[in-house]
Amino acid sequence: MGTREDREESASLAPVWCPVANMVAERRAGPGGQEVWRGSKHFQPGAKLYLQSGYRGMGGESVTVVGRHCGSHRYVTMVVRSAWLENWRADLVYSPHIIRQLTPDWDGSAKSKERAERIAELFNRYHAEQRERPDVSPE
Repeated sequence: MGTREDREESASLAPVWCPVANMVAERRAGPGGQEVWRGSKHFQPGAKLYLQSGYRGMGGESVTVVGRHCGSHRYVTMVVRSAWLENWRADLVYSPHIIRQLTPDWDGSAKSKERAERIAELFNRYHAEQRERPDVSPE
């Protein structure tokens, strides 16, 4: 149980908007994509991951996310391939720990919500196009 100050701080944190996604259930790996792996080394299949940041220079291929680690069950910040994430959407975050990790990039404003929705739509569209192209591997 936290101190009184910790509880007061948690109560004073307002929810923030950010893009969220789920870790894919299965993904192809290895030479030629012959192996099938469940989730990733750090996140279980279906884990809810919160987008902390993604840089234009990274081309959207890798993103920094916050989520619960499958081994320690603590929140961790990791860089993962965006191709390993599905079901992108904008969502309000209420967890004080995650809010602290996401600020100042995300907040509770309408502008932040619109930005999160736009990013989620872009990732969904981009990955749908990649799946339709037979000449591009998902890895």
